[in-house]
Amino acid sequence: MALEGDNPKQADFLSRTLAECDRNGCLAGARRWEPLDVTVASHCPLQTPTAERMAAHLAGFPRRPQRVAYLTNTGGRRVRADSAVLDDLAHAVARPVQWYDAMRLMSELGATCAIQMPPGHALAALVAGSAPSMYALALENDGIERAVAAGAAN
Repeated sequence: MALEGDNPKQADFLSRTLAECDRNGCLAGARRWEPLDVTVASHCPLQTPTAERMAAHLAGFPRRPQRVAYLTNTGGRRVRADSAVLDDLAHAVARPVQWYDAMRLMSELGATCAIQMPPGHALAALVAGSAPSMYALALENDGIERAVAAGAAN
């Protein structure tokens, strides 16, 4: 069983098939569970081969000092070393998301607006519970004009 996301204000997500959960009893004691129909089981060890291929690909990229802050959603912290940024980019698909910590850090660092890139809108909705002082919208639902206006206003 693998924890995909640690979201104390919302919900945690486990990566397993229903058969595996039933066989291992991972649903016992859950207050509520709901199977999600996902095309890719991201943010869990099932994606380790993908992460390893990405790490091998990124190994050839030149290293440069950062010009902007890089915040991880898998560690909920700011990363400064170029090697740590590339490691996070490569391995994030196979690591649990620390959504609440990442949003709290963004807010603490002064972020006032979050814009979710397509597809979807679920992450923008999670911002309200994680960082209520931030304004969030989903580009897919709200459009580029509203996103630009929100970014300028916030």
